[in-house]
Amino acid sequence: MTLRNLIAQLKDAHTILEIDCYNKILFTQSLSLYSVVTPNNQQKIKIMDDFLNSSNNNCEVTKINGQNALETIIKFAKEQVSDSRDLGVRFNQALASLTMQFGRWLVSEGSNQFAHRFDLPETSNISYTLLCSGEQRHLVRKWDINFQGQSTDFNDTKSYFDQNCLPNSSQSAKNNTSLRLISESTFNRTTTSHSDNQATTSQSDDQATTSQPEPVLDAKNAHFYLIGNIGVAQFTSVNFGFDTLRNIQKGFQLLFKKKAKKLVIDLSNNPGGVVDAAQVICFLLIPPNNISFFPNDIKITKITEPLIGPGKYFDPNVLSSFPSGNNFSSIKNFIGKNYIKRGGKTSRYSNKFDFTLDRDELKLIKNNKEYPWTGNNTIILTNGNCGSACALISQYLAEIGQFPTVTVGGLYNTSLSFASFSGGEVFGYDGSEKFKGIPSFPVSGELQFTVSESYSILKKNEVLDFSYRPSKYRLYYDDKSARDPSLLWSKAADFLNFES
Repeated sequence: MTLRNLIAQLKDAHTILEIDCYNKILFTQSLSLYSVVTPNNQQKIKIMDDFLNSSNNNCEVTKINGQNALETIIKFAKEQVSDSRDLGVRFNQALASLTMQFGRWLVSEGSNQFAHRFDLPETSNISYTLLCSGEQRHLVRKWDINFQGQSTDFNDTKSYFDQNCLPNSSQSAKNNTSLRLISESTFNRTTTSHSDNQATTSQSDDQATTSQPEPVLDAKNAHFYLIGNIGVAQFTSVNFGFDTLRNIQKGFQLLFKKKAKKLVIDLSNNPGGVVDAAQVICFLLIPPNNISFFPNDIKITKITEPLIGPGKYFDPNVLSSFPSGNNFSSIKNFIGKNYIKRGGKTSRYSNKFDFTLDRDELKLIKNNKEYPWTGNNTIILTNGNCGSACALISQYLAEIGQFPTVTVGGLYNTSLSFASFSGGEVFGYDGSEKFKGIPSFPVSGELQFTVSESYSILKKNEVLDFSYRPSKYRLYYDDKSARDPSLLWSKAADFLNFES
């Protein structure tokens, strides 16, 4: 846990140490918290859903463990949330925010981290002071502890360690991560997220509010809507294959046919996905016209160098040189002789390169129609939790297309990044693949880290992952939009009145 916390100080969601022994226990408060900014500009913490006592729903939380509730959440976001270098984004992740899943607004994976933890909490319970319609209440909530693993036939620490910690014994469990055991007290009120095994909570029907957007097309994690003359493209992932990309093209075409004059691209709570898919989506909206996508390079180390070669992780034969677009003639030509000094240390980096789209993706872009959506009538909406490949989409559209950006949530009257942990290819090392000089893990686990980085196109040497890009406009949740984020779409579109 100490080593994981040290790595977490990087505030980089791409760099994670997961040890199976310690990532199989879920601690939950059986409630979700959210933040609002009132009409008189006061920021408050409230209970979205209390699964053990629904009468606490919508109550303001004034104190947590005897301390100011807002300051407590900010402190938690500073010290224990690690998925972004922007404190406002981490504040959003400490609290619950909703995303569209299975046709409903559900608590997003990666959010509600204050009340939903995989690390051992400091205390056995948390006390809350609530204000409910003028009435003060005191709530003391013990942590609900759930085992999330596959091997349940243990009765002491040794049998637990043998079944869940040793590399061979828990390998099969790592290959099947969708099955989760949920305690009886919360079973009927939770839905399991298949992407990171975090339980997500749904609000009851009588609490939900809707803005009645017209559904246009649904393509898994890509949703298209129409609100009057406002088109909405909502992407909750970028893990798209070609069929989904073709449906995304169809979604844009349908919005065009329905005469959407404005376009809102909602990338909130989007952890990323496939770089190729991000590139295709950008080129559907902005024809490339000889403009490359963000270039990349690799830091050459004893781990990355063996990953370079024909048929390997980085195949020079299928990567193109930046900015020429030509293929690399050899591994030597790909690696080059580039020495860059960063943080007082000089390291070797590969030549810059672009990922190459396949034939079907290039054909899809070539046959695409040009749309009337530009920086004057299109806006990008996020809550800052738009990471990796999602960050590439938002940053490319903002940098090359000059699309304005608006973020929601975060800390009042404080700027907020519209993207986090941009780009980069992630490699997971679990000890099964041997590297010279790198020891195997003594227990079952995996270290994930970035092996390539992406650069700005307009600012030649700016590494996207370390560039701070705040949104141009800001929004804050209120009681209605926190429960129905579609209410934010029209508000985001209103900012376009300042762009035309």
